[in-house]
Amino acid sequence: MTALRISELSRQTGVPPSTLRYYEHVGLLPATERTPSGYRLYDEHARQRLVFIEAAKRLKLSLASIGDLLTVWETDPCRSVKGRLRPALDQRISEADAALADLQVLRGQLASARSRLDNLPDRDDRCDPDCAFLLDGESPSSLVDVTKKRVACSLDGDQYRDRAEQWREVVAGGSRSRVPGGVAFTLPAERAPELTALILAEQNCCAFLDFALRFNGATVVMTLTTPDHADHIVADLVGSGDDSR
Repeated sequence: MTALRISELSRQTGVPPSTLRYYEHVGLLPATERTPSGYRLYDEHARQRLVFIEAAKRLKLSLASIGDLLTVWETDPCRSVKGRLRPALDQRISEADAALADLQVLRGQLASARSRLDNLPDRDDRCDPDCAFLLDGESPSSLVDVTKKRVACSLDGDQYRDRAEQWREVVAGGSRSRVPGGVAFTLPAERAPELTALILAEQNCCAFLDFALRFNGATVVMTLTTPDHADHIVADLVGSGDDSR
C-alpha cells in the first residue's frame, strides 16, 4: 500500500480529517511521516490502527481505554488483547443494562401519563389544575407538602401478599444493607429483568417508593427508599434484616 495523505485516508475510511487530526493530537494515531511540505502520510499499519480505533469507539469505549488497548494490540499476543478487552466490554454491558432498565421504568411512567391524559374529559374551556395529567393521580395541592403524599398501597390483601412473596423470592440470597431512608440489595445481575418488572409494577400501586438500579460487573445493586411512615410496607415487601455487618 502506498502512503496515504490525510484526505485519502479520510475518503477510504469515512473518518473526517478533523477527527484524524484530533486522534493525532491525543496520541492515538500519529502520522507515519510527513512530506517536506508538511503533509501527513499514513501507511497500512496506521490504517489498521484507525480501523481498531473506530471499532472500539462504536462500542462506546473511552479514548483512554482505546489508547491502553492499542498499546497491547501492537505489542502483545492476541490472548493479552482479549484479557484487556473483556473487562472493558463487561463494563459497557453493565452500563447498557442500566440504561435499558432506566428506559423501561421511563416507558412505564410515560404510558401511565398517557393513560391519565386519555381519561381526561374533552372540554371546550381552558384547562385548570385538575388537568395536570403528569401528576400520577395526585391533586396539585398535594405537591405543596410532599410529606402529605399518599403512602397507602392500592393492592388488596391477596394481591399484597402475592407481591410481597415475589419480592422475597427475587431478593433471596442477596446481601442487604441499610442506606439513608431505605435499604440496598446486591444481587446477581441476571436478576435485573425480574427486578425491573417488579419496580414497574410498584409504580402503579406504590408510587411513593423510590428505586434505583446500579450495575457493577456481575452484580446489580437495587436501592429502595421511602418516606419514614412507609417503613412497614418496605418491611412487608423485602423484610427488615440488615446484612451489612
